Amino acid sequence: AGAAGFGLQVVLATFAVTYTVSKGADRQGVLYAFAAASLVSIVFVLLGGKLSDKVGRRPVMIGGLVLFVIYLVPMFALLSSNNIVLIFVAFAIGLMIHSTLFGPLAAFVSEQFGTTSRYTGASLGYQLATLLGAGFTPGIVAQIFKDSGQQTSSVV
Repeated sequence: AGAAGFGLQVVLATFAVTYTVSKGADRQGVLYAFAAASLVSIVFVLLGGKLSDKVGRRPVMIGGLVLFVIYLVPMFALLSSNNIVLIFVAFAIGLMIHSTLFGPLAAFVSEQFGTTSRYTGASLGYQLATLLGAGFTPGIVAQIFKDSGQQTSSVV
């Protein structure tokens, strides 16, 4: 769950920004749109955590992943629009969905370990998830996109 969340963050923060600029959008406008959407998404980290306290960590995190997969096609359509408002909306929705994964993540990870190994287990799990989810994702996504003849569906 953590690796997928980190992977999604990297796809949004690196690939989606580069993709949007490559479609002709103003680079500075895209970066401002992403920054503004990031601010909006902070609230959804809290809401994701609160919701996970009520319905459980797994349902919230799995729901966030499923929603994000469903959202990928419309997201790339919005990012291709060259309309800075639609680009902001694309980033905002993507980051809102993504943020629901991070609200419950710390509690989810710590609940996987007993009290004698919780700190080590959570730390190791978090670091490996970052490495596997975020470390290789930009290169993999960029290569898939390139090898497919720049077909957005290949990334989805």
